[in-house]
Amino acid sequence: LWQLWHGGLTYHGALLGGLTGIWLGRKQLNLTHLALPLALLHAAGWAACLLEGCAYGRPTTLGMLAADLPDDFGVLALRYQTQLLGLLASLLLLGVLLWFYGRWGTNGRFFPLTLLLTNLIHLPLTLLRGDPMTQLGTLRLDTLLDAFVVLIALILLQYRQEQNF
Repeated sequence: LWQLWHGGLTYHGALLGGLTGIWLGRKQLNLTHLALPLALLHAAGWAACLLEGCAYGRPTTLGMLAADLPDDFGVLALRYQTQLLGLLASLLLLGVLLWFYGRWGTNGRFFPLTLLLTNLIHLPLTLLRGDPMTQLGTLRLDTLLDAFVVLIALILLQYRQEQNF
């Protein structure tokens, strides 16, 4: 789980490490200013996976969402294009967030909203992924971690609504 050089949980490790570092080092840090970089890094992560070939999709027969892509061993199969879908959704989210940032970027709920939306992109894509991952029952560990981050983001959205810190 913590051997990040084996891949798969680097997104969650970076997110957890970054948020922990921010929490430990904050004085009067406005998380709103970190919302757009979070969305940009999310898109960059999917672009890196697209170029590297990690986070590849499961084999499928659906034509529009699939391409002939290799796995870790170079085996070509018609697979979901999870990296491309993640990149396009993240870039769309970044555009929407840029538009919203100009309208209400100083709102204390902007960062939790960004955290929620980036993980709502990541969560369904984990269900389409075919790369090896630790399973808990029938679910991938990264799916459960994304669901946990979505829950935390929803709690933060509610907390930010009641308090402005």
